Amino acid sequence: MTIKESIQSFWHETTRRYKPTELQEHISKTYRGMRRATVIFACSWPLILWLYGLFVFNIELQGSMSAYYHTPMRNWFVGVCFILGVLLWVYRGFGRLENWLLNVAGVCAVLVALFPTGTTYAKFHGLFAIIFFSCCAFVCAVESRHTLAGHPHAKRYRTIYIALGILMFVLPITAWVVSVWINASQPGGRGTWLFWVELFAVEVFATYWFVKTCEIGSHDIDLATKGKISFVPAAPQSAH
Repeated sequence: MTIKESIQSFWHETTRRYKPTELQEHISKTYRGMRRATVIFACSWPLILWLYGLFVFNIELQGSMSAYYHTPMRNWFVGVCFILGVLLWVYRGFGRLENWLLNVAGVCAVLVALFPTGTTYAKFHGLFAIIFFSCCAFVCAVESRHTLAGHPHAKRYRTIYIALGILMFVLPITAWVVSVWINASQPGGRGTWLFWVELFAVEVFATYWFVKTCEIGSHDIDLATKGKISFVPAAPQSAH
């Protein structure tokens, strides 16, 4: 292909009018990519802090994920907090309340990094973490219903979402109990129980987005964008 043909092909591709089904598929791929990115970053986050910190910087396992802020792994901790926060903020929920809760969760994820533990702002750090998981738990257990209407496995997914939502709500409380009663009883307060509870909580969060991606991908929302079913255009509204 000559340079002229390449330019003509590029110009045609960038100026052509896309069919509604192509636009729908593009939107679907964008949101699917955002959900997958959330899964990847959340799932790998605690493992990177632990294993990368251990083998690259020789950092022993810290008492919590937040404690890595005060190690050479600070950039990883803060960076993933910001990434997850932005992903939740820009992801538009399927209902107004879901969208609002995801926005709040996204802001709290960023604030968790801006108000680190082990400082005078530690109480805010814990508060924002609890709000983050509480918002995500409500989205998972309650607001996930918006995409289940007509799904052949709606009951199964509903059960999974409720279970994950309960875990996301209970685990932050468990983390508080561990930090106050168990880690405090360890020599020097250096127990690692809190890290494992936080790891479990983050993995539950990642699991929700993985299941949501599978659920939407197998349902009419994605099937419509792939041309397997058709949208019925809304009837034009008469002028009053």
